[in-house]
Amino acid sequence: MSLLVLFNSPPIPGFDVARTRVNEYPPMRQYLLATTPGGRTYRWGEDGTEVDQVLDDLSDSDSVPGGYKEATGRLARKPGIDYRDMQRGTRLEIFGAGQLKVWEGRLERAPRSSGDILAMEPAAVGYETHLTDDNSVQEIFIDGDLTAWGEPSTRYRASNPAVQANTHSEVQLLPAGDPAAGGVAAISHSWTSMDNRGGAEPDYAGNWYDGGGVPLGRVLLDWVNIRGIGVGDTNWLNIIGAGASDNGTTALFDFNGTTTTGKDIAVPEDRYFLEIYDHYGPAFFGNGNWQAQWRNVKVLGRHGLTLQGTWPNVGLLASDVIAYALGRWAPFVKFSTGTTGTIRPTAFAIPQLTFKEPTTVAEVLAQATRFELSEWGVWNDQTFYLNPRGEREGRKRWRARVRPAQLEETGQQMDRVWNGVIVQGQDVDGTAVTVGPPGSGYRLTDARLLDSDPLNPANQVAGLRRWVKIQLNGIATVAGMVEAGSAFLEQTKLLDGSGRATLTGYVEDDSGKLWPYYCVHAGDLIEFVDSSIPGYRYIVSAQRSRASKSVSIDLDAPPDSYEALMERLNAEILSRGL
Repeated sequence: MSLLVLFNSPPIPGFDVARTRVNEYPPMRQYLLATTPGGRTYRWGEDGTEVDQVLDDLSDSDSVPGGYKEATGRLARKPGIDYRDMQRGTRLEIFGAGQLKVWEGRLERAPRSSGDILAMEPAAVGYETHLTDDNSVQEIFIDGDLTAWGEPSTRYRASNPAVQANTHSEVQLLPAGDPAAGGVAAISHSWTSMDNRGGAEPDYAGNWYDGGGVPLGRVLLDWVNIRGIGVGDTNWLNIIGAGASDNGTTALFDFNGTTTTGKDIAVPEDRYFLEIYDHYGPAFFGNGNWQAQWRNVKVLGRHGLTLQGTWPNVGLLASDVIAYALGRWAPFVKFSTGTTGTIRPTAFAIPQLTFKEPTTVAEVLAQATRFELSEWGVWNDQTFYLNPRGEREGRKRWRARVRPAQLEETGQQMDRVWNGVIVQGQDVDGTAVTVGPPGSGYRLTDARLLDSDPLNPANQVAGLRRWVKIQLNGIATVAGMVEAGSAFLEQTKLLDGSGRATLTGYVEDDSGKLWPYYCVHAGDLIEFVDSSIPGYRYIVSAQRSRASKSVSIDLDAPPDSYEALMERLNAEILSRGL
């Protein structure tokens, strides 16, 4: 039998070369290149010329989100020898027919095994793990959490008697929905009496923001003169200031009694604290009614990312956040941006995303993608991809039959089907907020939390209301709650197509061409042409085995799909069947 291998298909982004197109079965041989941190390359394979370079029991895997996951194998090695190709951090690349790269990662460990065979079993992980290498990630992308604005520090109070004695002022956090706050959350400073005779000045009303060691870049807000404060009266100070410590700030802007909407204020370098305060300067004694409010306060770090949306409903795109985080804290990962880049632009403007405590790029990714549940992964050449589910450039479409693929379908289950979701979360003022579908009876409703798709099994029973309540963890604005709830409805509908299958030997693509089993990857699509469920299904994970020449795939969602989905949303189910 002759072999005809064609290389005239265009290169596939995310993979070194085009996946090998064949008219006849190609050989199944694979080999691995190991490049040490010092730059020296070794070859391991079934056809190795040296005994200790013969690779056996090769297996590797990938998943979405994530990309390449793990790879293991076995090499015949003698004990007591320090092999130069077994240095931790060595880059491992697995190739198939036609120099097709099908996996890459870095060597994590090389444990020895003994018994009848002396061997080393190198274990590698994909470069997704690089996203957890640096645990010093801190950034305030956008913080509208008004509960983060606290009282002045003890040190500041001790050095400022006027602040220490502010008994005549009232500082309140007014929750969203309170008519006194104009329907939005606000920090309110008010007085019904003042006594600052003799320079005592006990009329200070102020709040402080601690950036947690993160340098601050901008602050946006509305300042509202509710009553009593003279416009243009220089005796009044309505100031936002910034400081390097909690013991004092320098004024950035004085509103001077003038109601202002959407004020955007730059913060100088090396400032980690903000102070907002209202204060009347001259000696005065008497009763009255004075009040100022600070609304829609949003703090940004020095990342320089462009805000999206219309004030005050502004936020940042996950695609911009992720590109910034990768560029700053994951130097070994490559990417490009824009509509033709490997990081595709996202659409939802994230209104709250803050990391004051040290964390990792992986955590930034998890929080930034939980609203749209985009597909992401680190693939060939350590390149990061972010795209809508199933739309990574270069992904393949496969065809198979149920019986040869040993398809095991989870099957349709009514307890996994919903046509409405109620979302509960903690708003920026610290209060619990609930958003439901129209007709839920809640004050806040949104039509996106109701699924009217006629193909949804819950809608095929007239009058059936299958609603579920979920709780989002952390600060969750109303916009974020609606986006997460809508994503929940879309993702749970996919669970009916979930299952597992095993593809052995060669796999057919949608144009009828055959490919080796190791060409099937997570993020690809597959259709079982004789299944009762029509259409293509999404491959969420793939585990390839050289020993069995097969790839085991999970479809749409693994068996623990609810747990995986809720983990990505950073949420939990509170009650079912509402």
